[in-house]
Amino acid sequence: LYIALIALAGIMVVVVPPGIISGFLTFAIPEHINSSKLATHFIGLFLTVALPEELFFRGLLLRGLEKATTKKWVPMVVSSLAFGLMHWNNVSDLSTQITYVLLATIAGVGYAWAYKKSGNNLLAAILTHTLVDWIWKLLLAG
Repeated sequence: LYIALIALAGIMVVVVPPGIISGFLTFAIPEHINSSKLATHFIGLFLTVALPEELFFRGLLLRGLEKATTKKWVPMVVSSLAFGLMHWNNVSDLSTQITYVLLATIAGVGYAWAYKKSGNNLLAAILTHTLVDWIWKLLLAG
């Protein structure tokens, strides 16, 4: 949890300012918060988004690349870039696609960092990913 929270803070510090400056993100703070809906949304993100994506990008791709190269940074960069590129078709116009891919790639580096820093514990990456997406949906529009 500690590593996930550090990764979350780092990702938010690095991703949110350029996202806001580029116009890709805006703050969308809700007027009221429904706790049960928030909890349900968190569980849904954990199970249907973060878990399968982290199993593939960190559990399979990053680990596989680590076996294929002796350079420590290559698996993290390649798996994070692949993660970012997966988000290409989530938006329609080219400039927004490029912005989304860049921000998702940076987030992917954060998820990979959490994974590696936790001793290759996928739960750290999954929890970080869930928290980022959860806060994104709660407080940011983009």
